[in-house]
Amino acid sequence: MRNAFVVSGQNVEVAKTMYAVLAIGGNGDSSTVYESEDEASARARYEQEVKSAGDPVDVTGWGDNDRGWSSLYHIELVKTTYDEDGDIIDMIDIESSDYFNMI
Repeated sequence: MRNAFVVSGQNVEVAKTMYAVLAIGGNGDSSTVYESEDEASARARYEQEVKSAGDPVDVTGWGDNDRGWSSLYHIELVKTTYDEDGDIIDMIDIESSDYFNMI
């Protein structure tokens, strides 16, 4: 039996699950660094990206409008579930790093 989600009161069958490592800028722009159907390989790549990013930036006390956000980014490990038509039926942020300076 395949996995299913309930969407708008209907069962929607899961056709595919993907794991992605995203780099997300402080301005909200994002790019996919790595994508795989294998969670273990995606998690390994996430950990590699975080380790190579350098020292985290302490953003304690920063407000939404601080100008410094535009020079920062963070890394996320995301699980996305698709239906048979390729539409996203679920997206979960599994892990998110601290913020780092863009180089």
